[in-house]
Amino acid sequence: MCKKTITLLIGLIPFNTLRIFLYRILLNYKLDKNSKIGMFNYIYCEKFIMNKSTINNFNRIICKELIMNEDSVIGKFNNIRFLKLVELKTSAIIRSKNAIIGTKDYFSPYANVFQFRMGESSLLTSNHYLDCSGQISIGSNVVLGGIGTEIWTHGFDNKRTMIVGDVTIGNNIYIGSKSLILQNVSICNDVSVGAGTIVSKSIEESGFYVSSYLIQKSDIADYSKHPNLINYEGARFVRK
Repeated sequence: MCKKTITLLIGLIPFNTLRIFLYRILLNYKLDKNSKIGMFNYIYCEKFIMNKSTINNFNRIICKELIMNEDSVIGKFNNIRFLKLVELKTSAIIRSKNAIIGTKDYFSPYANVFQFRMGESSLLTSNHYLDCSGQISIGSNVVLGGIGTEIWTHGFDNKRTMIVGDVTIGNNIYIGSKSLILQNVSICNDVSVGAGTIVSKSIEESGFYVSSYLIQKSDIADYSKHPNLINYEGARFVRK
């Protein structure tokens, strides 16, 4: 029976203790007996080390090497595939519905850098997209908050030449919803990035960053003489 079939069948077994045992015996994964792996997972690795950590249900994880340190967690419905290395340090958490993607079948001259690392006590919330055509390295105490943030490690020039560059995120950082971080970007320690920010160049000084300012387009409208103005218990309402 091939390894892919065994991986599928183990994911259907209803008892965690038995799943862990079969992963260890049949696939030679090095899993601590205190770890937990939910049902309906497809975990296909050449090397898998798991120490007192947790993978919840309905994940697809395809990588050459997966390392999960103590109290690290992968939640539900995550799509993690075509990577050389995925490493979660102590208490790092990936919640749900995230995509962390390399290149299919490692068809790239950059295959050795399809790597994703999360430092201690860092958090990737939900519905984010991380392109690992290069390496993404996230430090300790980092939060990718809200939803919809994208990290891209590749792009193309005007001659359609692919450009690959790593993304490095330091320690003690918060990144708001729907931010966009581009290739060859490094973010230093102690930084907050506001929601919707495009980070196209490295951040080298600590602080709070946004990509644009709120611009006043006109003065506040004066509705004091509007024919449909209604005063009601100290509040003023206008029906346009």
